[in-house]
Parts: sequence; C-alpha cells; structure tokens
Amino acid sequence: MSKQNSTLEVIKNPSIADKALVNKRLGICAGCEHKKTMLKAVDVCGKCNCPLAARTFFVKSTCVMGKW
Repeated sequence: MSKQNSTLEVIKNPSIADKALVNKRLGICAGCEHKKTMLKAVDVCGKCNCPLAARTFFVKSTCVMGKW
C-alpha cells in the first residue's frame, strides 16, 4: 500500500467521498467473496476486517484486494 493511501494518511486528511463513489464501492464489496457480516448487521472486509461502511466512505481509502 502506498503512503498516499495508507490508513494513517486517510485519518490525517479525511476527505469524504461523494455518495455515488461510496455506492459504487459498496456495490463492488457486495459481490466480493471476502465480505463478511458481523453481528447480523455490520458488513466487514474478510481480509482487513474494516467495516465496509467506513472503509468506502473516504476518498483516499482503497480496497486491500485492489478491487477499487
């Protein structure tokens, strides 16, 4: 992962993605074989264990599998 897309960089500059980008990312995640649902309500990435709603919300965030 590059410095530009690291979790620390996202936290330091939390630019929020627009709704269309978030929905596009969530759509990709919805069909991913690594998506897991925790506590019957929270979807997480099975590779990095990040909540998908949070991971897809920031412009500089990236998919650890390189899907978006």
